[in-house]
Parts: sequence; C-alpha cells; structure tokens
Amino acid sequence: MGRWFWAAPSMSAAGAREAAEFLETNEAALAQRPVWLFSSGPTGDGEPEEKLDGWRFPTKLQPIADRIKPRDIVLFHGELDEDELNFLEKWTIKMVKAPTGDFRDWEAIDRWASEIAAALKELSTAVNVAR
Repeated sequence: MGRWFWAAPSMSAAGAREAAEFLETNEAALAQRPVWLFSSGPTGDGEPEEKLDGWRFPTKLQPIADRIKPRDIVLFHGELDEDELNFLEKWTIKMVKAPTGDFRDWEAIDRWASEIAAALKELSTAVNVAR
C-alpha cells in the first residue's frame, strides 16, 4: 500500500486551487488508501474552528472528501507573514483586521502526526498479518 503526503496552504486562493486539482485528479487512488486531510490558515488566538464559525475544510472540496472518506479532517492555526504578501493581500488583511504572525500550534500538529503514524503502523501490521 503506497503512502502519500501532500499539503497545500488551503486558506489561500492558489492553495485551494492546487488542493482541488490534486483531489480531483487523484480521487480514485485516494479513495483506496487511508487519507487524512487538514486545512491551515486562521491566525490569532482562540480555537481555529471557532474563529471560522465551524469551517474546517473548503466547502467546494467537501463532495470529493465525502467520496474519499478521510479518516480525519482537522483545521490548524496558520501563519500570516506580511512580507510575503502582495499589495492587494496586505490591503485585504488590513480591512479584515487579520492578525499577522506565526500562530501554528506545533504541539497539536505533532500530536495529529503521531496519531496518523500510529494508525499507519496498525494498518501495516494488519496487512502483514493478513499475508
């Protein structure tokens, strides 16, 4: 069983397009494998899902995710570096008063990655036992 890891900054327009293309192109293969999905993006203090009113994953991609049947979908805080933004992006974050800085919770990310590693190890063991 092959393993893939792929991530896109799905809160950005470019990242959302990349994610959509990847999921659409690889939907059949992903539906046959264990898949975990995450989004990253909200900045500032507080729970990421609360900051986005329960949003965890791009709505446009949800039908594909429903067919792939991921084992989990999570939303992590992101990073917003003004130096990396163009004029329009800077103007937009000022208008919506989005906090800038690195708000990623590396402990939460590590915990989630450890859960995935444990699940993959279990799956690998089950496959080896079945052989």
